[in-house]
Amino acid sequence: MELRVRVLLVLGLAVAVLRPSVGATAVVATSDYIVGTVALPGVGNGDVAVVGTALFVGQGSFGAGSESIARIEPDGSAVTVVTGLNAVGGLAYDSATDRLIFADNGGDLSGAATGDTVYALTAPLAASGSVAASGLSLAPSGTIPFAQAVLPLAGGSVLVGDAAGGGAGRVVKVSGGNGHNPISGPD
Repeated sequence: MELRVRVLLVLGLAVAVLRPSVGATAVVATSDYIVGTVALPGVGNGDVAVVGTALFVGQGSFGAGSESIARIEPDGSAVTVVTGLNAVGGLAYDSATDRLIFADNGGDLSGAATGDTVYALTAPLAASGSVAASGLSLAPSGTIPFAQAVLPLAGGSVLVGDAAGGGAGRVVKVSGGNGHNPISGPD
């Protein structure tokens, strides 16, 4: 009985010693950083890209033409800049050409008018309203069925991860409206 009390006492001390201390902590950042929760006009979906002090994010519910891309300013205001997307994939900013590059991989959805390709919105910080994705494609719809990650290259070309899976995945280089496969077979 005495041993049992000592063990419990030792465990009690261990818990008291290991218990984390509770205190107030704050994240402090300069004015050019957004800290905390960023309210979105819709459901966040897809990737995020930073352009200057603005944040671009995919939003909306998965479905034919129901997703869009919004620009969130540091003051929290939001502007929808691209509409008519199905399943937003990757977003990236190409500073050399001042373009927001993005992918949509839902072109096979019933009723979809666009998709399965990569797009570019020029001068994304200057956009004052929404533009239909159908007029922004860098390659024909259906060119990249599982379009995900995007990477702008020097000279205006873009690499797009086509995440088909099962050994059928590939990286597509889109240049001048055409795509070719510099890498194929990744899972």
